[in-house]
Amino acid sequence: MHFFLNNPCQVYWGDILDAKWVSKMAGQQRKKLNLSSFEQQNDGEMLVDDSHPSMFDGQGQLLVGNPLLASMGKMGRDNLALMVGLQAQEIEAFVEHDVEHDNSSLLGQMNNDILHLNDPTFIARNEQDLTNISARKMIDSDDHSIVIHSCHSPMREIEVLHDQLLAMFEADPTLTPKDIVVMMPDVNSYSPYIQAVFSMAKHRIDFSISDRSAQQENPILLSFFTLLRLPQSRFHSSELFSLLEVPAIMEKFELTSTDLDSLKMWIDESGIRHGLGGQQNANNTNSWQFGLNRMFKGYSVLEEGGLEEGGLEDGTSSGNEHGLWQQMLAYPESSGMAAEKLGQLATFIQLIEQYSELLAGAKSFSQWQSIISRMLAAFYQPSEENDQQLLLIEQALVTWQEELTSADYQQDIAAEIIIEHLLSKLGQGQSGQRFLAGKLNFCTLMPMRSIPFKVVCILGMNDGAYPRTIAPIGFDLMSDDVQKGDRSRRDDDRYLFLEAVLSAQQKLYLSYCGRCIKDNSVRGPSVLVTELTDYLTQSYRLAPSSDVENATTLEQCSEQLLAHLTTEHALAPFSAQYFVQGNDQSNSLFSYQTDWLAALNVAPDEITPPKALLSDALALNREHDVIDVTQLIRFFKQPCK
Repeated sequence: MHFFLNNPCQVYWGDILDAKWVSKMAGQQRKKLNLSSFEQQNDGEMLVDDSHPSMFDGQGQLLVGNPLLASMGKMGRDNLALMVGLQAQEIEAFVEHDVEHDNSSLLGQMNNDILHLNDPTFIARNEQDLTNISARKMIDSDDHSIVIHSCHSPMREIEVLHDQLLAMFEADPTLTPKDIVVMMPDVNSYSPYIQAVFSMAKHRIDFSISDRSAQQENPILLSFFTLLRLPQSRFHSSELFSLLEVPAIMEKFELTSTDLDSLKMWIDESGIRHGLGGQQNANNTNSWQFGLNRMFKGYSVLEEGGLEEGGLEDGTSSGNEHGLWQQMLAYPESSGMAAEKLGQLATFIQLIEQYSELLAGAKSFSQWQSIISRMLAAFYQPSEENDQQLLLIEQALVTWQEELTSADYQQDIAAEIIIEHLLSKLGQGQSGQRFLAGKLNFCTLMPMRSIPFKVVCILGMNDGAYPRTIAPIGFDLMSDDVQKGDRSRRDDDRYLFLEAVLSAQQKLYLSYCGRCIKDNSVRGPSVLVTELTDYLTQSYRLAPSSDVENATTLEQCSEQLLAHLTTEHALAPFSAQYFVQGNDQSNSLFSYQTDWLAALNVAPDEITPPKALLSDALALNREHDVIDVTQLIRFFKQPCK
């Protein structure tokens, strides 16, 4: 275990070695900081031994150290300072990091500087320093231990990651998916893209997604909360149809995927958009009741000609009484044997209307428990898999009942409180599920996840997205008197990023959305990525080579290294840049998706240019030079006609 210490005491939980680490300690690192000589005085000051007076001030603050560690390691510093103040028994478990195999790479040199509290940054302070490039450490021009990828969207980040991982596996046969971890600030937002890209049959990589919320993991829970929010819903067609697509609900109403395709077409063509309609206002256009009435009309009476023969535009009859009914045109697709699906849809909408009324208002807990139990039985088909998921809801209600009974709470509970409480209980997670399951791990940045991996990938490092910010609370009195060790989400995220960076053993992969997908405008990365690149460009330079122009100033060194670290990707995965270039697969544009290559293999003479739809301009045909006022009014009222 590594403890990386800085101003005054910084901790980094790094590589976990074998079981012998308990009996080992890094005497050199311990002697360097001389932590055993810290003595707590009555006045609260930290005194140090006089053996290294130049390293500490009178308050015990370290005067030298690594700027990157000092900037991002505040939480670790406060944590270790509080631990030292406890005056508890100290376990000497410090071990030296074995860097013989990676001390020449950029990642290895950065880790060594942090371990030994070195400050390698060199900034020109006078005119002579501008050309003193030898003051910065040199790295090989083919070193790609730290890479940064700029993409246009989260989907492109995942697609680029997939190709980059395939290149890593090809370059290193000993690398396996379990040696790689992919972290991101919000795994829920990236989960659909991960499933879409990594679930492909071609070039498949075994993966697992951890830290998703229970709603993301469990579609029944997601639909359950949608049902609870029915009183606040506008009953959009897509919203209610998504409920029918849940397998447990689809089985309850005896529908198949083919039936859902037909129902979706009926819903769209019958004009259903939003709103239930109800019995009193069933003729509201675009409501569910209006569309169902059209379908039932089509089932009961076979149309003979539709609107043109059955009725006029004003709704009056023109001889065929079957065309319009209560100003409603029948929808014929629901006739015949298809009426069974129509009946199931009508039953579903009837239950939606019923429970949208029952779930409104404040009720006692026993009433809520009864309503929710009946709702679960009405919408979900019992099965071995579904019962296990529905049992989570029942257990949450039972637990809450016990808590209310012990508190002797007898008052009514509002619907909003029911939703928020169940959301907090059921939304907790399965946060650690399938982590370290022998596959490629996708997880979020959280404590105790920064254990050693050969490759550490961090996605979603966008400006404003990470570190995360929480709006201040007006009644938070702790903010007026900040103490060491107080919780700060921003400091937590900075420290988690530092832990993740130092957990990489061979390669550090960073990715962010550097271009807007709409207008291709430039977007900056997270401030943490900016701090990291500033630290690297002020500390290191590329070695001269045939591919890299020799730099003569510090500014040129910084620009070359930043360009070497950063790769900007195209908007689309089928861009020709990925198939024309790519000799250096470590950090250039390339792709393993050979399906897009077929479009580039077509010879230029085989491409037939499209024929022009019109060779000449359209002539302006004026039938009437004078327009009647009535026609003008009718045009503005109904332009389509």
